[in-house]
Amino acid sequence: MFTDQPVTPARLETLIDLARHMGERRMTRETLARLVQPPSLPDVTASSEQGPLTVSAAVSLGLLVEDEGRELRLAVPPRDRRGAREILVDALDERVLGDDKVEPYLAKFYAYLIACGEEARSGDAPGRSWEARYAADVTGDEPVSNRFNHTKYGKMRRWLRYMGLGWHDARDVFQPNPYERVRRRLPLVFGLAPGERPPRRPIRLDAASFMKGLAEACPELDGGWIYASATRRVPREERTCTRALSHALVDLHLDGVIRLDCPADSLGWSLAHAEPPRDATHLRSERFDAVEWPGPGAAEDRDAA
Repeated sequence: MFTDQPVTPARLETLIDLARHMGERRMTRETLARLVQPPSLPDVTASSEQGPLTVSAAVSLGLLVEDEGRELRLAVPPRDRRGAREILVDALDERVLGDDKVEPYLAKFYAYLIACGEEARSGDAPGRSWEARYAADVTGDEPVSNRFNHTKYGKMRRWLRYMGLGWHDARDVFQPNPYERVRRRLPLVFGLAPGERPPRRPIRLDAASFMKGLAEACPELDGGWIYASATRRVPREERTCTRALSHALVDLHLDGVIRLDCPADSLGWSLAHAEPPRDATHLRSERFDAVEWPGPGAAEDRDAA
């Protein structure tokens, strides 16, 4: 739905807000599709698909639930205070980055991209190059239906940025850096159950436990099952974080979201691809022995002080 169809983050956010506004009123696929894509808009014809496809995407993501009478309801409690963007990103975390059933290529391509240590340029030629490389390295040139291609690649790039997996530079080149994705998943990485309040004291994990927790919470990142399935033919360095993850962890440390413990004599996981700046307290080498999480809000508290 993300790599073949004209479904955009803005349309899905609009649909969430519309469904909330309608409250208990009757909602069908046709009603919501017309609201998302009113027939009165310029260039809208009977064959225009943006509205129906957006509704179908919302159902696939579990944002809308369809009952036996084919009426839809928003799968969000009435008192839920999250905004449309947060609701959508949470669904993408679980259904797209945490699994490959709804969208079989996005998380797997991202895993392959960061394992290669490269960037994702715009344009037809880069798209065709990635199409050929993906076929050779990930699918093994085996015939598959609805295969990954340059068209999917082009539409995928905006979703990678929206999900907090990187950013686009001034040349419209996507630079992988899962800063926001890792930040959102830190409670799970550090062993908290969904919705569980963190303790008032920092939580500390050794490097091996942290990487294991990260792989479980973010399977598209280093060591996760999606990452493993996409990188079987890509050379890997033992106990070395990908460039994308290295930059994300160093950036999170510098922002006070986590604390990396990198002693001078460490034999832990390497962040060499990010060339972390040295200091006299925490970043004394390029390898980390442990990661400490002060808890949500720690960085904001530091900035306020």
